[in-house]
Amino acid sequence: FPADESILPLLFANADTRHSVVSASDRQLHILDRLVDWEDEALLTHIFDWFLGRRREFDPKGRSEPRRPLNPQVRVRLGTFLLRSRLTLVGPLAPDLIEAAVLSLRAVSSQNETVAPAVAAAATPTATSATNAACTAAPPPPPPPIPNPSMCTAHANNCPSAASAALEQQQQQQTSAISATNATDSSSDQTESPGATAASNQQRCGQSVASRIQQRRLAELGLNFLNHFLDNAISIPTTTSIRALRGLINFVYENTSDDFVPSRARGFELLSRFLAREPDYLLKDPGQLPRLFDVLSEDIAPDLKTAAAHCLRRLAVTFQEAQRLNHPALRSQLVKLERLLYENMERSDPLSRLVAVNFAGVIYPPDHIPTRYLILQALGDKDARVRAEARNAFSIFLDPNVANDIVYGRVKLPSFVEFVNHDTQHSRKNPFIDVERLIPVVQFIR
Repeated sequence: FPADESILPLLFANADTRHSVVSASDRQLHILDRLVDWEDEALLTHIFDWFLGRRREFDPKGRSEPRRPLNPQVRVRLGTFLLRSRLTLVGPLAPDLIEAAVLSLRAVSSQNETVAPAVAAAATPTATSATNAACTAAPPPPPPPIPNPSMCTAHANNCPSAASAALEQQQQQQTSAISATNATDSSSDQTESPGATAASNQQRCGQSVASRIQQRRLAELGLNFLNHFLDNAISIPTTTSIRALRGLINFVYENTSDDFVPSRARGFELLSRFLAREPDYLLKDPGQLPRLFDVLSEDIAPDLKTAAAHCLRRLAVTFQEAQRLNHPALRSQLVKLERLLYENMERSDPLSRLVAVNFAGVIYPPDHIPTRYLILQALGDKDARVRAEARNAFSIFLDPNVANDIVYGRVKLPSFVEFVNHDTQHSRKNPFIDVERLIPVVQFIR
């Protein structure tokens, strides 16, 4: 068979669970890998048909049923070879690539929905075993002995009037013995069924934990798809980019377990890269920045907070570039952003205040009074990192060359009256503000 026709069965064999099949397919794939054209659009489309589980285009029996979805192990193996294309995959097949990435990231959400019932069911074996012990503690009484039929018959012959009574007594004793036996069987079934249920729950929990590794590999494959798309795509269609952004946003904000922390941290990095290439999505959606700032103050892993902080720093550069180009959607965002920065400066988490100072220093011009006031407050912050960031943002005013520009009016600073007015107004609005944070403001005014 030609190489492009025989490569797909070998890829499926390479994802088999048997070691002999995998080793045999590895040898053949090592040979055919150099013969296959991984830029062939027909071959890549065929692989995507299996990966995405599309409907059959032609069936001799006239059926049009969707294929069964592939398991994560086979998808990861197919995706590894899909990434060898650098032109066709990000060109005409870009929508298929984004759909495969979103499908891989969405598998994490479906996996979380199935893990919770399994874990809850696995937590019940102790109660089930206690019930079993209570049921087996008191064995049922033995059935009463059945009298000899011959003796009853002889007694009935000697006394004809007692024949009917003997037969009725014999039938009652047999009926009671049968009912006692049925009760014993039913009680044994009741004692065995909870044990079988506990075993099935434990097996289900073990399967869910084992599949978590495969789901994590599938999520990493989805992120590799998006990273491959950003690295090699020359131009990104708007619809394709928005679809990728929605799938990525749902993934990074998903409340997953600690196993997916590295993947979500990497997702924040890719999110900043996508938003940098699509600033309209960021500027026209006012809820994106507050949502990212909220991540900094949540009770989550420190790696996720650091990744979200780096994402916000990159977005600050995106805002600065949009301001330089006089983007029309930015004008309505600056006032809301200023209020958001002040809200984060009052939070107890130092990372929130650190990113707020960075935004104030990068986005707003030097003569913007509210943000200069915010930076001056940060110079007296209790956290050393926030103070260092504030000194970095305020260092432009401490440079001797800039001082000359200030004297000759080339760099405009807020006037003394404007600073005093803003100082008194802000202190009146927030009487519980830390006094140490106002010391740099007073020193600068003097």
